[in-house]
Amino acid sequence: MITKASKAIEDIVENDKFTNMITAFIVLNTLFLSCEQYDQPDYLTKASDIANYIFTVIFALEMCLKIFGLGIKRYL
Repeated sequence: MITKASKAIEDIVENDKFTNMITAFIVLNTLFLSCEQYDQPDYLTKASDIANYIFTVIFALEMCLKIFGLGIKRYL
């Protein structure tokens, strides 16, 4: 059953701007992960940990939006 809300979310998650934004977050996440180094300063470790939490939330929200907007079958 398709509701107005799920149709609106489907339109959002299938938009090229949404896809490009998620791709940019993936690239940023990769850059943060690649910045780890041996004997790094504490501030860099803390910044990396915070960034990882933020990216985890972003990717979880993306997943939830896509499951709600597309349905579980189309998402998988």
